[in-house]
Amino acid sequence: MRVWFGASIVKAPVSIWLGISIFLGSTMIIIAKRQTELSHHDRNFVRPVILKYSDMALKATGISVAVLLILTFSLWTVFGQEDLIEDRIFLYISCIPFSIAVGRFVYIAQSSGVEEPEEFLLSDHITQIVGVIFTILLTTGIFVNS
Repeated sequence: MRVWFGASIVKAPVSIWLGISIFLGSTMIIIAKRQTELSHHDRNFVRPVILKYSDMALKATGISVAVLLILTFSLWTVFGQEDLIEDRIFLYISCIPFSIAVGRFVYIAQSSGVEEPEEFLLSDHITQIVGVIFTILLTTGIFVNS
């Protein structure tokens, strides 16, 4: 909802695909945090509600949400802001580093855990490099070609 409220303040259109992508990205982070808390902490010291989760269900849900996130972001590059952006090749290409970053996040979350997403972003150099490439492609796709 923040996206739509923020966009309404600056009177910018928001694609439904971008809104869904943001929702799924947030959900993916929440699932990773729950999974880390469940599998990497002493069960005697975690919140009782965490023990109601199944590790296998969290893994399956995390992968499913990641796939949907990549799909909805890809759909945004095709259908989002189509009246404002003429040449969309950089947006299309931005799907590659975006998919790599999402896949890396899921891999790290399921293997060693991601309790604090900001620490993950500050410490994982591969994700940082991919993030810079993604940002350059996305910015070029939005601002240079509009």
